[in-house]
Amino acid sequence: MDFYLLLTGVTIVILLLAGLVWSRTRHLSFPLGIGLIYYWSLFGAWSIVQDRLGGESGKRYDYLEAKLFPVMLDEHYLMTLLLYAAFIILIEIALLLFLKPGPLPDDTWTAPIDVSHGVLLCLAVLCGMGSYALIREPLEMADAMNLSTYMVTRGGLGELPPYFTIHQLLSRGAMLSTAIGLSILSSGSDARLFVGSGGWAVRAGYLAVAAGLFWFALILGNKNELLFVGIGGGLLYLANARRPRLVALTLTGAVGFVGLWLVDTLRGLPLAAVAGGLQDLEPTHWLDAAQFVASSNEAFSAHFSLYGALALNVPLTYGESVLSMLASVIPRFAWPNRPPDIYLHYADSIGVAEGQGFTIHHATGWYLNFGVLGILVGALLWGWVWARCSVDAHRTGPHRSRFWILWGRVLPWMFVASIPMLIRAGLEGYKALLVEAFLLPTVILLLASTDGKVCRMLRLNPTRRTPLLAE
Repeated sequence: MDFYLLLTGVTIVILLLAGLVWSRTRHLSFPLGIGLIYYWSLFGAWSIVQDRLGGESGKRYDYLEAKLFPVMLDEHYLMTLLLYAAFIILIEIALLLFLKPGPLPDDTWTAPIDVSHGVLLCLAVLCGMGSYALIREPLEMADAMNLSTYMVTRGGLGELPPYFTIHQLLSRGAMLSTAIGLSILSSGSDARLFVGSGGWAVRAGYLAVAAGLFWFALILGNKNELLFVGIGGGLLYLANARRPRLVALTLTGAVGFVGLWLVDTLRGLPLAAVAGGLQDLEPTHWLDAAQFVASSNEAFSAHFSLYGALALNVPLTYGESVLSMLASVIPRFAWPNRPPDIYLHYADSIGVAEGQGFTIHHATGWYLNFGVLGILVGALLWGWVWARCSVDAHRTGPHRSRFWILWGRVLPWMFVASIPMLIRAGLEGYKALLVEAFLLPTVILLLASTDGKVCRMLRLNPTRRTPLLAE
């Protein structure tokens, strides 16, 4: 029962600190972000403890143990829970130290920025077509071999497809353009941050593109991208709309979770069987979508990693992730043998079964670089970065460029949307955070801004022009 008492105690502390963070910010993004961190850190521990003490949680993570290592309620698991708890608590303490008190005032942004829905739709279509063109050959190979496209495109045959990183970036750009556009369109004409005129034709265009991109994500098995744009688009809508429609947002979120469940359920099927798999779903199967979050094995793979590092005495690398992150600025097709990330060091050290993919917890990545001190430093850095992302949204000034104004307006929401990605990566995850979560949506909005070069080239003139900053 000591493990139950530990989990109960640290969960209460985490909830109390989350309440303090909420009272300081009054925005949903912070308790949501803390909840995401908890889910990928400690949520799975409740089921493991229950099963090891003779209960039956009903969770099916045993296949991971068969391919990785068994998890026992020993001193290593006790230390794992303590370190994960310390990681979350230190993030919350850092937020309390570095966040400005009080909610974002209505006059933080002096005027909303006009964006063109036409440009956003064009970007979504072009990025989607480019992403498909780069992954078309592996898709055809998977179809010919009657294999899951998820397995083939994610390196299940030994290596990733050529230009896979560029394909991912374009795919995320297509989804982001669509999610941002729908959020702005749904926010109305009196929005705080971004406005754009559009009628039913524009809405129908977004829904058509979103349907196509969902099908593309379904056959590729891309849950992460869908979750990222879903959270980011939802939080942007809450920040942008003066009178957000919470019932509609809740229903949209429910539909989104059904979509994630479908991807999770069908991504192991060959391409030719995906449509049939949809038809074979019975009404009782759809009820499983309601239990998707609680029953998903997402809560276990990253959670296992720190226990494996401690129990199997995986050697420290003393900063290898820093070298890997610096080297990652050079594309892999230009430097095939560039320094690997910490995940490969971990997988090689524990002897992961061939063809089995899983994730590594962010805290584990820090531990494998710098030991326990690394976990503590990594948590404080996470909290500081999160706080700075939110503080940057307060900044105004006549000398800020259009790029940095847009940057400040997307940072708070896109950081939280990236938490599922960052929590399941080592230090190297910060590079993806910078490029995919910060730079990409900023560039998309810069291109779609009605004062931007793209709109001038297309001769898209707004019906009204709002200043970026008060003179």
